[in-house]
Amino acid sequence: MISLYNEYYAIDFDKCPDNLPYTKLEEIKEDEIENLKYAIKVEIKNDFESNIKILKNLLFIVNSDKVTDFYSPYDNKKIRFIIKNYSNSLIKALQALLIKDEKTRVEFLYDYLCDYLDILWNEKNPCQFDENSSCIAQRMKVAPHEMHGCCYSFNYTKNPMTFITKSEICQYLACGKGCTEKNLSCKIFVCK
Repeated sequence: MISLYNEYYAIDFDKCPDNLPYTKLEEIKEDEIENLKYAIKVEIKNDFESNIKILKNLLFIVNSDKVTDFYSPYDNKKIRFIIKNYSNSLIKALQALLIKDEKTRVEFLYDYLCDYLDILWNEKNPCQFDENSSCIAQRMKVAPHEMHGCCYSFNYTKNPMTFITKSEICQYLACGKGCTEKNLSCKIFVCK
């Protein structure tokens, strides 16, 4: 079982008991949504557009005033979704869908994306940092600094001749560990 949010869970379709009641997502009709009682079976496709449509439908259902509560009881747990062909990213999306407060939902997604990008950067090293903390642009002498890649803070000026002043190493850079700040604009910025 996969913990989602509050007391709700998801279960892998292949591990789902045969007698667990559910409703297939594609069988749910908008005008009958108030009759939804059991977990929703969701089959994830290998198609991005289809998956976006699935998530939008689930968001509509979860946020609908017509739906009071839906789940299938199993092993003293409330199963909200029975899912097939899922990934960790989909689980995070389902967790976010169940967060009613929009600000809390956005914060949850923001934190997840920052953590995801940290892992991705550590695994893939797209800027090709070496043991001296120099990126590929710095080794090719096309960057304004000698180390730490783009991790510099600065101020813009109104003077078009200088444009930038006070360029210094970012206070959130932890050498060997990357950025310690949860800031998406920094995490997605690359000079390439």
